Amino acid sequence: MQALFQNKIVAESDDVLVIDGEHYFPRASIDASLLLRSNHRSRHAQYGDESWYSLLVNGEMLPEAAWAYLQPTEAGEPLRDRIAFTRGVKLQT
Repeated sequence: MQALFQNKIVAESDDVLVIDGEHYFPRASIDASLLLRSNHRSRHAQYGDESWYSLLVNGEMLPEAAWAYLQPTEAGEPLRDRIAFTRGVKLQT
């Protein structure tokens, strides 16, 4: 599976975990040079604190485009070291 923004592959993996309809890519499969840490934070009642990232591709910024659970709860442990993408990022097989 691939995640694309501005027609650029930002993540690619055959090991994508789908939980609650969200696709979580292994952190190692993501082009980290395109991610910018965001100050935005939120919390998922079941999985824990969400750390957010923006994408910057070819000078185009997509704020809060991805999130990760850096220290997930026990229920969120399968999501450790994985990142999911939100609106504006196209997923394709």
